[in-house]
Amino acid sequence: MLRENGCDCVISLGGGSPHDCAKGIALVATNGGHIGDYEGVDKSAKPQLPLIAINTTAGTASEMTRFCIITDESRHIKMAIVDRNVTPMLSVNDPTLMLAKPLKH
Repeated sequence: MLRENGCDCVISLGGGSPHDCAKGIALVATNGGHIGDYEGVDKSAKPQLPLIAINTTAGTASEMTRFCIITDESRHIKMAIVDRNVTPMLSVNDPTLMLAKPLKH
């Protein structure tokens, strides 16, 4: 969908999982291949598409790190991607987006 619509950036809204998913999409969009190709440390050759991460939760720090965790359902594991090219270019931490969240889970 990203390629079909000629998108030039990715925006994620949510917490760790949506941000990590967006990181993977942005990385594969510029580097090609499959997300599994980037498992491990610094496997990409090019920067990802610009990524803006908008938080609606707090706690994972996915909106500002070079870590990306993607579930590989075929292997039943959580794959770790640690790459200099997956850090969002902008992180939005607006506390008003978190007001509806319960204080405890």
